[in-house]
Amino acid sequence: MSSESFQKISGKDGSIDVADIARALESSIPESRMKLNAKLRSHGEYLTTTFDMIDDEHRDRAQRLASWMVLGEFRYFGVELP
Repeated sequence: MSSESFQKISGKDGSIDVADIARALESSIPESRMKLNAKLRSHGEYLTTTFDMIDDEHRDRAQRLASWMVLGEFRYFGVELP
């Protein structure tokens, strides 16, 4: 981590604690995610913490869904999503 990034996250006290990490993560949430239905947003947040538990056969669909949710894109690697 660069010293600039560290200073931005740590603030005036010069140390990074749980609150600093939570604040940094919350500030990086895309605006499009906040427009989602609360239940859908909650499920999406759950999926981001359990991605490694997704079976290989479902991973491509999960990636397409995540791309649409995070980036608001209707295209995934040049393929039009339904």
